[in-house]
Amino acid sequence: MRAAIWFPHETGASGDLKIQGLVQKYGLEGYGRWWVLVEKLASEENYVLMRRPYVISALAGLMRCEPSDVEAFVDDCINQFELLKTDGEAIWSDALLRRMEAREEKLRARSEAARKAAKQRWDGRETSEGEAQRMRTQSDRSSTAVRPQCDSMHRTGEERTGEKRTGRKHKGRFQASARASKAMENFFVQYKTSTGKEHPSISQSEKANILEGLDRIFASFEDVIDADPELSLQATIKQFFKDWKAGDLKAENPTIWLFLTPEVWRMRAFRAGVIDTEDVFDRADGSVLGEGGK
Repeated sequence: MRAAIWFPHETGASGDLKIQGLVQKYGLEGYGRWWVLVEKLASEENYVLMRRPYVISALAGLMRCEPSDVEAFVDDCINQFELLKTDGEAIWSDALLRRMEAREEKLRARSEAARKAAKQRWDGRETSEGEAQRMRTQSDRSSTAVRPQCDSMHRTGEERTGEKRTGRKHKGRFQASARASKAMENFFVQYKTSTGKEHPSISQSEKANILEGLDRIFASFEDVIDADPELSLQATIKQFFKDWKAGDLKAENPTIWLFLTPEVWRMRAFRAGVIDTEDVFDRADGSVLGEGGK
């Protein structure tokens, strides 16, 4: 079975003449049976179902009918309504194959765009850090050359100037991660609301790691979704506490360190409707993706 199990469903599907013929014979029950069948096809490797007794039995369980009813229904979908094709052993839908091929092509294009965007961000970061280091080195040399020529009063003024420069630097850094700081505060508020107590204290180094982790989540959202990353993270945090209250997390304490675990926040984002299946599950084994989508 495939890890990614969602597929495009046209809003006008019920208006298709073949579907109308099916509904005319089987009623809305037949319409439901059809989409159960399509869902199973979409979840299978290569979008094909083998027409085996155990498959028919499983479909009968899903459709709430007898295996003989499934056999008759599938035969009608092949021969009478021309909704399915068969080679005698397997069944498939040409329409579904076309939709899934277009979807996979779109995913490949989006994945490549995300890879290029990540590379550009990384290259830009390296350039910025290199330039910043060059400017710091130049500034240190200038300060070393000037300091011996200044008296204590001048040094005090230089220190004050340095403090102003540092303040701007710190201010710039804060502005760069302002949304991460806001998200962290939002998490702590929801933690207190959900648990009735304050979040465990964190050190300055831990705070820096937390902000960096939240920024990584923002970057991940920007790569895979069109919605506002800040609103998306808010929804993900809300889902996190909702799942904790329901016992789905199986954790005694819903701390921010637990939330930042890639497998945890990805699943919460998926359940909140923020990201799609392919951004959560490994296509090879169905496991939840970890750091960096691996």
